[in-house]
Amino acid sequence: MESQVQSFVRLRTQFDHVGDALIPRELMRQIAARSDVWADASNCPAAFVAEVTAVPGNVRIVKRFGSAQLYVRLVLAALAGRRCFHFLLPGGLTGEKSRAAAMRAQVQTTVLGLLRHLGVTTCQVGASCTNLGPRYRGVIAARSRVLDAHYVRDSGTRAYLSTFGAHVDGIVPDLALGLYRLPHANDARRSWAALSFRLDGPRGRQTGRITALADAVARHQLAAGRCKVVSQVRRDDVPMRALADELARRHPSLEVEFVPVDSIDACVRAYEDVHTLFSNRLHALLVAAYAGAVPVAVIDAQLDAKVSGLFDELGLADYVVTEDVVDIDAVAELPVVDHQRMADRTGAIDRVFHRIFNRGTLNMYARTGAVDDGHTRRVGEEP
Repeated sequence: MESQVQSFVRLRTQFDHVGDALIPRELMRQIAARSDVWADASNCPAAFVAEVTAVPGNVRIVKRFGSAQLYVRLVLAALAGRRCFHFLLPGGLTGEKSRAAAMRAQVQTTVLGLLRHLGVTTCQVGASCTNLGPRYRGVIAARSRVLDAHYVRDSGTRAYLSTFGAHVDGIVPDLALGLYRLPHANDARRSWAALSFRLDGPRGRQTGRITALADAVARHQLAAGRCKVVSQVRRDDVPMRALADELARRHPSLEVEFVPVDSIDACVRAYEDVHTLFSNRLHALLVAAYAGAVPVAVIDAQLDAKVSGLFDELGLADYVVTEDVVDIDAVAELPVVDHQRMADRTGAIDRVFHRIFNRGTLNMYARTGAVDDGHTRRVGEEP
């Protein structure tokens, strides 16, 4: 028998990024605990789908006709009087939209408004925004006004969105922190230092800085003669392999290992024997911390604001380095991140989803007694 509460989500990510699996898996876990779930997984690799839907609950995967089937089911469920929740995937939003893309986004916003009139509760939980162009700012501001729940993952994003009138209901920790629900006991000898960097686009200007950092790590006793270069995003494979090769060439006595990973479990295993990770990849840092390594965020203050923003929220500002030269001695004194402290943050995620599902938009077609007066309020508003 189908539940009277149903959730609908389109799984749309880059598929080559471990963070792209961590975030939707936690989203699926949260909504599957509170509703039946329909997920559009058309064009998604089978391994990705298996990883993000490995959660308790009733999850149905839509492949044939993809989004068209998903939205037909959503409208029919709403018309049948079921409480329907529509979740937009979160992510790190930046840059500008072309005129054509902005027009498509305006049409999508209109559709979201129509769904709201049917009583569908549309939500986005856990996005971050930096350095948006004027068209993209207009898209985000307009969309925020038709969302019933709009939670961002750091106070910096909230303050930034307020500068151009976008509505925000509150702050929620990065959904990737759902990983910390699982205890991770690891007694492996931590004899490796590790590096994992994004160097595409404008971050390519950081190549010299990162190569110098790798040299410093290799020379320091922190490396103990062993250094991993980890790639958890396929477009990082070429620059990270090149960095590993350069390290091996410059330091013949150093044991260098290039480690490409393609799943959450493989990423965790990559850091189980690492004592310190240097990275500008947010989810590499979070997974490494979960595995017991010290996460050192070596970032560009402007390009990587989402990293510093989240680390500030988590009380890890001391683990962020924006200077051109990293003080390896100071980094070596940083303690391991307390696992329980991070796990406690997942309670905030739980509370946000509890609020969403207990204060959904009133469905005008709902059967008598399906919702109470509390559901007529916008999510996040006080009664």
